[in-house]
Amino acid sequence: PQPPMAFLPPPIHHSATSRLILRVQETYCHEPDAPDAGRHDGLRAPSAADRRQYHHTSASSWHSLLLWAIVTASSPVFVRRPALAEQPHWEKKPEFRKTMSGLQYADYDLGDGPEVTMGSRVNFYWTGRLAGRQGYVFESARDQREPYRITLGESPIIKGLEEGLLGMRQGGKRRLIIPSYLGYTSENVGPFPSSDSQRRRLYSTVFNAVRVDRESQALGIDVAGQVVLDLEVVRVRQPPPPPPPRETNDKQQSDGG
Repeated sequence: PQPPMAFLPPPIHHSATSRLILRVQETYCHEPDAPDAGRHDGLRAPSAADRRQYHHTSASSWHSLLLWAIVTASSPVFVRRPALAEQPHWEKKPEFRKTMSGLQYADYDLGDGPEVTMGSRVNFYWTGRLAGRQGYVFESARDQREPYRITLGESPIIKGLEEGLLGMRQGGKRRLIIPSYLGYTSENVGPFPSSDSQRRRLYSTVFNAVRVDRESQALGIDVAGQVVLDLEVVRVRQPPPPPPPRETNDKQQSDGG
């Protein structure tokens, strides 16, 4: 099933690349050695000169393709954009629910471990996307060596994440669509991207005052500040039980008397 928003950016086309691909396709799709060469499209039967020209063109195409690959990999003009995190494969389409605060969430896997409550110590992997930038991934779970660790209710995290973690279980997977007023309202709240460059990209988008004002006036909502988080809880440790109440001195004296 498709995600709730169009996360994938438009494909990148390049004229030189397209011409090279077309050249290779024209070379190999009409191979003179094929038994049906010249059919279907009115081409004449290949001659000896055509065969020599084909082999010469084949070698040239392979050399051009190899040269293009080397130049593409080494040239700063063809630097690839950060890869989007792979969309997980779900057996059924998720059903999004909306809370009173405006947070939207959908459970892909409920999990079967301990439940996250206020005060729980939670370890989770997360992927973050910018809704205002066509789902640009500013943090990917594939790049995280260790899970993100927090104590719910004590660690400084965005309100949407704190609310979205409540009720999850160990092993559960959930997607959150967090509005701007529940998202990154300060640079001092997490979860923080592991890369400094991605952190700057995040803050330059959600704290762009000009864009926020323009979109708020035109659309009625702050799209630039919306984030989408995919969570996978890998460990939940319940908070320690409160200490037993201590007996007062008066009660102790009355018991002793």
